[in-house]
Amino acid sequence: PKGADPNNPTSYSAYTLNDYAPDLMFKEITNFVSENKARPFFLYWATPIPHVAIQAPKRWVDHYIQKFGDEKPYLGEQSYFPHRNPRAGYAAMISYLDENIGKLVKQLKDEGLYGNTLIIFTSDNGPSYAGGADPDFFESAKPFEGGYGRGKGFVYEGGIRVPLIIKWPEKGMQNTESSIPVTSVDMFSTILNMVGFPQGIGKDKEGVDISPLIKGETINRGPIYWHFPHYSNHGMQSPGGAIRDGDYKLLEYFENGTVQLFNLKNDIEEQKDLSKIEIEKTKELKENLHEWRKKVGAQMMEPNPNYNPLLKPEDFYKYKDTKMPNGIHEDKI
Repeated sequence: PKGADPNNPTSYSAYTLNDYAPDLMFKEITNFVSENKARPFFLYWATPIPHVAIQAPKRWVDHYIQKFGDEKPYLGEQSYFPHRNPRAGYAAMISYLDENIGKLVKQLKDEGLYGNTLIIFTSDNGPSYAGGADPDFFESAKPFEGGYGRGKGFVYEGGIRVPLIIKWPEKGMQNTESSIPVTSVDMFSTILNMVGFPQGIGKDKEGVDISPLIKGETINRGPIYWHFPHYSNHGMQSPGGAIRDGDYKLLEYFENGTVQLFNLKNDIEEQKDLSKIEIEKTKELKENLHEWRKKVGAQMMEPNPNYNPLLKPEDFYKYKDTKMPNGIHEDKI
């Protein structure tokens, strides 16, 4: 509130509500498992945390306040709710999620289901830098950069490379790791193969079966594609796409048609653009990316008739919730 003391925790009371969505979701999850334990089931847990706005149970926030000490409050400069202890709050969300995953695993064991349950854990994107999140403090994208321009909403590795953990009872090899890149599109084919129903995949589906990797074997994954044809609230970067094929990755920017080419084996942090050096590889990957978009009918952006060159991407949060300066109108954001 206007005039409130940003260092006083009571100033943030309006953002502490009676119900916590992750609590409500987890209650339904545990009920679902209990109600369906006598038959095969599929549970998709799309957890809303960790995510901004930063909100977490007080006991976990207090735990990390003790660890981190005092910190600068987040006052909502980059949208979402403010928070008195943003780093403690963000860490609290992760620990709360980790705690509930442990509770779910224990329930599966108590119900006698754990030994026959396939578990897949992954994320949808790299770390956010908005809403009080601090990926640099937590090194959330390490070894990649996770801040503005390199994290969530961008097709550099810090924005798209995420963890993937799979437990496959009896058939999966324990403690095995794979460096072969895969994508969430592969999950459909993989799961149907793992449960013995490969005929349900269909020839029109993208993605490949990655289950051999879980058994310690190898696969020829082939190219992986990304398509991001819009401006987002994560910095309003140029819409674009990308293709990863082997060690090479090409990024294309739709605003001006430029590209970047990286050899991830030699340059995992994507610092050395090879597009003007390896001309043929650049041409090959760009053509393959365009052909893939045509094949899948990928929708492309259309010019904005209200485009205003006075509004800069870095001003998105500055003007998002305030009066526009002269010459800039809110409907043109």
